[in-house]
Amino acid sequence: MPWQTRLPRDVCQISPEAPVSVEDLLLWAGPGGQVARSRIIAVARWDSAPIRRAARQARREGRLIDLTYGHACAWVIFLDSGHLALATEVFQPGDAYGHPHHPTP
Repeated sequence: MPWQTRLPRDVCQISPEAPVSVEDLLLWAGPGGQVARSRIIAVARWDSAPIRRAARQARREGRLIDLTYGHACAWVIFLDSGHLALATEVFQPGDAYGHPHHPTP
């Protein structure tokens, strides 16, 4: 596929044989946004004391990304850059609108 060919907005081309949708590359992390799947090292529950300590330390060091938009935090996502992202919910692609209450047809 020549580089000059334009692809639809919702599809990116990794190789000529494997078109991948943007939703397959991102993990929905709540109302605040999405996280690149390739950058995730671990996902942990917020209710663990060591995880909360890690999040407080990341906030002090300027490495915390808050994707909760004021909602209660449920998950902490550890990224390969050393950043931690706070998430309300974590959903797989295929969940309509990234939410389990909207089943995929």
